[in-house]
Amino acid sequence: MNDLALELYRQQTLLSVMTARMRETAARLEAGNPVDPARVRRALDVHRRFLLDVHDADEERIAQAIVAAQPTTARKVVAECRAEHPRAEAFLRGAMALLPGDLSPGSDGRRRLASLFADEADRIDRHQAWEDEKLHTHLNEWLSPTVRKRLLDEIRRFNAVRVDAEIALVSWASQLNPSAD
Repeated sequence: MNDLALELYRQQTLLSVMTARMRETAARLEAGNPVDPARVRRALDVHRRFLLDVHDADEERIAQAIVAAQPTTARKVVAECRAEHPRAEAFLRGAMALLPGDLSPGSDGRRRLASLFADEADRIDRHQAWEDEKLHTHLNEWLSPTVRKRLLDEIRRFNAVRVDAEIALVSWASQLNPSAD
């Protein structure tokens, strides 16, 4: 396994933590426990910052490198992978639209929000498994060592967006009461 693969595995691990926390949020909503819309917004912010702003941005860097290398099979995989990104954005729009509404126990908005969180967690987990099988395992054959190193350097470049997103995710996931949303 090369360093790029290890970095992608690290991100998958963080995404697994995020999806577990999203399922806890869904379960709390379904159970009718008190919910603070500000905390749900925080969960959505973590989703946007880590999944879209960090992981999907890194995924796009890799996709561009693969397309430049031009293996036919790889291009199809990249196209399938890119098709997932709008689904994450749709989740965020749908969840944000429900927040100003009635989130009282038993309300339709609350049930729909719980369903959105659970469905998005499942979608992310399925996509991560798919990425691992269809994309990440082929990076050594599709990309030269020089390109993989360049990508890793870009991904690991210290920047506030990446650091802040990871801190927000870890902070949200490690709260004393993880189902406190």
